Amino acid sequence: LIAVMSIACFLIMVFVPFDILPRHSYTETYIAANLIFNFLVSLIACVTIIHFMLAIHQRSESILVDNEKKLVVQNQELIKINSELDKFVYSTSHDLRAPLSSVRGLIQLVERETDLDEIKLYVSLMKNRVDSLDKFITDISDYSRNSRTEVVRTPVQVKECIGSVIESLQFYPGSERVRMDLNIPEELSIVSDPMRLQLVIGNLVSNAFKYYDPGKKEHYLNISASVHDSAIDLTFSDNGIGIVSERLPRVFDMFFQAHEKSIGSGLGLYIVKETMEKLGGTIRVQSSEGKGSVFTLSLPLVTASGVSGDEQSPSMPLS
Repeated sequence: LIAVMSIACFLIMVFVPFDILPRHSYTETYIAANLIFNFLVSLIACVTIIHFMLAIHQRSESILVDNEKKLVVQNQELIKINSELDKFVYSTSHDLRAPLSSVRGLIQLVERETDLDEIKLYVSLMKNRVDSLDKFITDISDYSRNSRTEVVRTPVQVKECIGSVIESLQFYPGSERVRMDLNIPEELSIVSDPMRLQLVIGNLVSNAFKYYDPGKKEHYLNISASVHDSAIDLTFSDNGIGIVSERLPRVFDMFFQAHEKSIGSGLGLYIVKETMEKLGGTIRVQSSEGKGSVFTLSLPLVTASGVSGDEQSPSMPLS
């Protein structure tokens, strides 16, 4: 536009006669002042235009850099998702076929068996394999639901939430052996996703039931809470069989079995980690073989009134 206007003004000056305009005689001082004035105006206009063009260029470059960073992050996420998907498909197909093959073999034994006691034994084994398959499908469902559904945050009474999970697991195998110590203040509440929170707590509590130490006289799971800054820490401490130190760095990997005699799909702690990331929190683990494990959940603390933890009264009692 500037170039076109300049050319148009030049052509007008060359080809349009200006004889009809009255002529004036100007002094040398006026002409010099007019020249300086026009020069300054032109200089300011040029500097303004250059500054404007540089600003546009800088903004465009900044946008391109931000988009490039986003593409790099998205590419890394896609690589991670593709890697996990390949591993997920491979392990899932294997873990789904294994119990089915076992059940098929037991059915063939039942078809040839005439002893009633042996048949009952085979049926019991089939039930165990079916239960294992059902648990694996449940884990897959939890993983899919956590990945695809949006986080719905509502006020949650922490002690009540944990109590409802423990009640739902009262008939879980091994639950009768483990003493539950719940040290959570009644008034402690946060704004979080109840479904995801119960999923995380359920996995940690059921693990304490599954991996109790039969060599010890007493078995316990201690669940406590502590509030600091704008976060709440939920600690799950047990005296179970613990985890070998060499395996600790991988306990949250997909399909990783922390024990040689692990029960389950190996998805539990992976789902817990992914769910905590969805909730904006973290999970840490400390464990020693034969001594037990301590899992710590750190969740952003927002009360039902929308007040963050650091704005609350510091005198909140904690057991």
